[in-house]
Amino acid sequence: MAGVSQGSQRTGSSKYDGYFNGCTSLTDISLHVTTVYLAIMTLSKHAISSLSLVIAFSAGITQSHADTIWLNNGDKVTGKITLLDGGKLFINTDYAGSIAVAWDQVKTFESDHGLVIQGERYEKGVLYPAVKAGENRAIVASPSLSNEAAGPQTLPLSEITSIVAQKPLVTDFLWKGNIDAGMSHKKSSTETDNYDVTLNTKARHDTWRHNLDASYHLAKEDKVESTKNAAGEYALDKFVDENWFWQGRYQYKRDWIESIKINRSFGLGPGYQFWDNDLGAFSLTSLVNSQTFVYRDQGDDDFYSGAIKWAYNRYLFSKSVEAFTNGEFGRSFDGTAPIYLKADAGLRFKLTDWSSMTMKVSRTRIESNQGNVDDTLYTMGVGVGW
Repeated sequence: MAGVSQGSQRTGSSKYDGYFNGCTSLTDISLHVTTVYLAIMTLSKHAISSLSLVIAFSAGITQSHADTIWLNNGDKVTGKITLLDGGKLFINTDYAGSIAVAWDQVKTFESDHGLVIQGERYEKGVLYPAVKAGENRAIVASPSLSNEAAGPQTLPLSEITSIVAQKPLVTDFLWKGNIDAGMSHKKSSTETDNYDVTLNTKARHDTWRHNLDASYHLAKEDKVESTKNAAGEYALDKFVDENWFWQGRYQYKRDWIESIKINRSFGLGPGYQFWDNDLGAFSLTSLVNSQTFVYRDQGDDDFYSGAIKWAYNRYLFSKSVEAFTNGEFGRSFDGTAPIYLKADAGLRFKLTDWSSMTMKVSRTRIESNQGNVDDTLYTMGVGVGW
C-alpha cells in the first residue's frame, strides 16, 4: 500500500520531477530552489541592463538632434540655433528660453537643421542643411544637394556675419503678436491728446496663416471728443509654396467723428512672402475689394477697388530694436475714391522678454465723393508681446 501511495504522489507531481530529481532530503530541495532563484535574478539583471541600454541609446538619439555651442571657456549650450545678428548668437533652450551668446566667445558649434550663413556683409547667404563642429574657431558646413559636388566647406567663424535658421513651409501651430497702449499726440487740423490701443497677432499652422489686427483711438480737446474710431481686420492666407500665398481679407472701421462713418471691404488676391525668419519678414499682397462707404449724412457708396498691401519688420541690434511698417494703398475702379491710403511706421524697443516701448506714426488719407479723411497720428506707449 505504501508503494502504491508513493507512486500516486509521483504521478500527481510529475511536472516537478525535472527540478527535484534525485533530491532525497529537504536540504537538497532547498539547494535546488536557491539555484533556480539565483538564475531568475541573473536573467532579470540582464534584462534590466539591456532595457537601460535601450533607454540610454534612445536618449542619446534624442539629444543628438539638439544643436550644440561650445564656448571658449569649455562650457557648452544645447538647444536650437535660430539667429546670429549684431554680434550675438541666439539659441532656444528648453531650460532657459532664448539665450544670446557673444559671438567672439563661441569656439565652434554644430547643427543638424538648415542654416542660412552669410559671409561678407551684403553678400547673399548660403543654405547649409547640416553643420559640424570644427577646429580653431571654425565649422564644417555640408552644402545642399544642388551643390553637393563642392563637398564640405570649412568656414572660419571670424568670416561669418549672419546666420538665420531656415523655416519650413509646413509647421506646427505658431502664434505670435503684441498689444500696445499709451498716450499719443495727434497733429491734424488741431493738436490733441489721444488714447490709443492696438492689437496685432498672427497664428500659423500647416500652410495656413491667420492675421488679426484691431485698434481703438480716442482723442479729446477741452473734454470734447475730436477723434473716436475703432477698426478691425482679419485676413486668411493659404500658402501654395514657400513664397506665394492667396489671401482673403475682411476689414471694418467705425468712425464717430469723420464724414465717412463706416468703411468696410472684402478682398481677395495673391501675395508674395519675400522672407520670414528670425531677422524679420516682408510681404506684398494685391487685392481686389468690394468696398462700401457709409457717410454721416446717411448716404453711401458701393464700389470695387484695387489695393496693394505691405507688411515689413526688421530686428536690429541683436533683436533689441524692431523697425516696422504696414499699410495699404489703393483706389476705386471708378471715381468714387481716387485715393485710399492707410499706413503706419515705427520702432519697438525691447524692455524685457515680454515687454516693449513703441513709437509709431499712423497716416490715413481717403478722398471720396461726399467727404475726405486726412489724419496723422503720433503714438508712444508700452506693450506686451508673445
